[in-house]
Amino acid sequence: MYIHTGNSRIIFKRELIGIFNYDLFDSDQLDNNEKIWQQNVNELKAKKGRSQSIVVTDRELFSAPISPLTLAGRSNK
Repeated sequence: MYIHTGNSRIIFKRELIGIFNYDLFDSDQLDNNEKIWQQNVNELKAKKGRSQSIVVTDRELFSAPISPLTLAGRSNK
């Protein structure tokens, strides 16, 4: 099964680890592991465009222009 994440990108559903709100990673109250994530997310923000979601797969971390709720709905079908 596939999930279309926007920007002509399609991932396998079995590769999906998580879908997160793009704005969640602006918090100053992060532990060490979360700070590593934030560094990766900050790199994505530099390329932002109109991102609403952070998609984590077993191979990569990328931003998507579609809301997390919409992507979650697509993954449940």
